[in-house]
Amino acid sequence: MKLSEIISRFIPQTTPKLLRMTLIDNEAGNTFDLTELSQGKDRLTIGKDGYGADICLGQGLSGYYYESKLSTVSREHAALIYDGDKNKFYLQDMSKNGTRVNGEPLGEGKRPLKVGDKLMFASYGPVIVARK
Repeated sequence: MKLSEIISRFIPQTTPKLLRMTLIDNEAGNTFDLTELSQGKDRLTIGKDGYGADICLGQGLSGYYYESKLSTVSREHAALIYDGDKNKFYLQDMSKNGTRVNGEPLGEGKRPLKVGDKLMFASYGPVIVARK
């Protein structure tokens, strides 16, 4: 018998539970499943619709619901970075107009995304909420 077979008998092999998280855009009626969107990716971009962002803000089921709020949102405004080792999503601002988390400016660097966080893109821009 191999050593790995002996070890596996006494130490159960577990795989880490995949983080389930969604972003809710109540105003436009959209839900973004981060777990599904991030399959095979370690980075998702958030920005205006039609410019190649993975998560497109502002477009609801029947067109733009808040086009006026998108005027200061960048094409690629922010990024969500998935760290598989820590099983966490991190938010990083990539814009000149800023990103706020729970009313506080994100600033430089990245910040862990937590359930209940309210993300605002640019001043008076769209707000989305992180949920499980």
